[in-house]
Formats: sequence, structure tokens, C-alpha cells
Amino acid sequence: MIDLDPKLLRAFVTVVEVGTINGAARSLNRTQAAVSMQIQRLEELLDIKLFERSARGLKMTAAGMVLLSQAQEILRISDDVLGRLSSLSGSGRVRLGVLEDFASSGLIEILKKFRDQYKDVQIDIVVENNRTLGARFEEKNIDLAICDVSVLDRKPVIEWTEQLYWTVRDDICIAPDGTLPIIMFDELCPWRERAVDALNNINWTMVCEAGALAAVSTAIRVGVGVGLMTYHTIPPDCRVLRQLSQLAPSFPVTLGLFSQSDPQRPVRTITQMIAEHINSSATKTLI
Repeated sequence: MIDLDPKLLRAFVTVVEVGTINGAARSLNRTQAAVSMQIQRLEELLDIKLFERSARGLKMTAAGMVLLSQAQEILRISDDVLGRLSSLSGSGRVRLGVLEDFASSGLIEILKKFRDQYKDVQIDIVVENNRTLGARFEEKNIDLAICDVSVLDRKPVIEWTEQLYWTVRDDICIAPDGTLPIIMFDELCPWRERAVDALNNINWTMVCEAGALAAVSTAIRVGVGVGLMTYHTIPPDCRVLRQLSQLAPSFPVTLGLFSQSDPQRPVRTITQMIAEHINSSATKTLI
């Protein structure tokens, strides 16, 4: 009798969802070689090929497509059983997806407080962009998501407003009549359109395109140009750009905390902690 190891199935499903072995390895916090070996072991157990490998990447075989839905169901049942048991034992797992902006500000204190109460709960933290978090939440790969409300067609537990500030390095002088060098969000970011609209009356040019907070922050600190940052993530050697009368120094975006239905006790607890933090530190609208 062949027993299907859930770890092998999770590696397979993650490779399919992410699209590459390297990306799946990052998501699973494993090495690329380890994930490759897990896929190889699963293929050997089943005596089938799950992927066709070529210079263009991985493509699922017909057998892989058959396995995918079954593997997802097995993992769903496994996660459900563990979740139900965790509500009785106080242990379990919380899968939290957050924007890098939020992870860099209030998350540390929240998680320290949660850890003091639930020492045996495993916490998986996924830091991603808005659209990726929305997709992972819809696929139920995470229990909680903190992201822009526009990427999910459902009501959040709580929503609040953050300001995005046009930020520049302290010693950079911006000429009022010159062309403004802009560090722009990449095309996958739902804030990009808002940023372009805000620049409607400005002579500007995109000097850098960035897909992550760290990239935006680095480009600003290097002196490449002007970029958008939330208040809590503005680097200490930078300032908000205020000398251009045609450009408002900030504009609002709306974030939300989303939770899967029927969450287990640890998930409910960390949800409450996050909501309390937001209530005490941000402009918000309760739903």
C-alpha cells in the first residue's frame, strides 16, 4: 500500500500555484533542491510524471491535473482537522498574509503579544503585494489577509485609511519648474493608477519601477527620485515633499483585514489583536 505524504502533496500543490520550484521553495521556506526532491519522490511513489520540464519552465501533465484537485482536497481536509483540534487544545496554526508596509510597522508588537498567549501555535507569515495576497486568500492558502480592499470582493472585518506620502531624500532639492523624477509602483499594484492620477498636473517622468516597499525605500534613499511611502515606513533620512503647490503631499488608500469564515480560536484571537492595534493607531471605518 502506498501512503501519500501530505508534505509531498503540499510541495506539488505549491509548485502549481506559484508556477516555479524556486518560488515554491520560498513560499514553503525550503531550499529549491529540497522541493525538487519532494516532487521527484512523489513522481516515484505514483510512478507517473507530474510535470513536463523544458527551457520555458514547468507544464503540468494530464496525470498532474488529475492529482491536483485530489491533493488540494486532501490538504483542505488535513488543515480542517488540525484547525478543529487546535480550537480544543489551544495549539494549531495561523497563516497570516500582510502587506510589506504593515509588516514593517505594527506587526512585531502584535505577534509578540500573540506569542505570549499562544506559545504552541505555529505562525506562518506571508509578506506579499496586494494582488498576490488577494489571490492567496481567495484560494484559502492564508487565514487572514491585510491588503487593499479593492483586491477582494467581500467585506473586511475592519477597514481603515492610510496616507501615502510623496517622499524624497532630505538633501535632494526638487526644482518647482523641472521634471519630477518618480519612483512608480509596478503595474500589478492597485495604487499605481491613484499615483498617476495624483500627478495629473505635474511634469514628471518615471525613473524607476518598483514592486516592493524595500525597493521603493532603497531607490528614495539612494536619491533616484520621489516615491510613495506610508507614514510608518518613511526612512529617517527622508522627508515628505511639500514644496510643489500643484502636488498634494499625500493621498489616502483603504486597507482591510480579511478573515476566512468560521476561523479557529487562535485566528480569532490574532484578528482581535490586529483590530485593536488598528483602532488605536489608524483612521478607520468599522464594518
